[in-house]
Amino acid sequence: MFFSGSERVYPTHPTTAERMQYISAAAGLRFQITGNESLEVTWTNNASYSAAIDKFRQEITTRYTTMIRQLQGLGLLSNEEAAQVAMPVIEFTVDDRRSVRTPL
Repeated sequence: MFFSGSERVYPTHPTTAERMQYISAAAGLRFQITGNESLEVTWTNNASYSAAIDKFRQEITTRYTTMIRQLQGLGLLSNEEAAQVAMPVIEFTVDDRRSVRTPL
């Protein structure tokens, strides 16, 4: 907390990307996941869109589980801790820029 004039100002919590940088530095490793991932997909049809999203989700999951195994291997995560965070929570936000919008 710090003061700005007469008001108390609370800093925002670290972002996921900042947390990933901290963990990476503390572990002495360079992780292949940042916490803020993006994918640009050019719309052709629903099947190709879904396939691109599924592939992207799998790539993130693979990189995440590799990171968890590395931290566990270094003794920075116990088996129980690794089990608690075994799978990433992935949220997708779609910025639909198509000129003609049909259901995705």
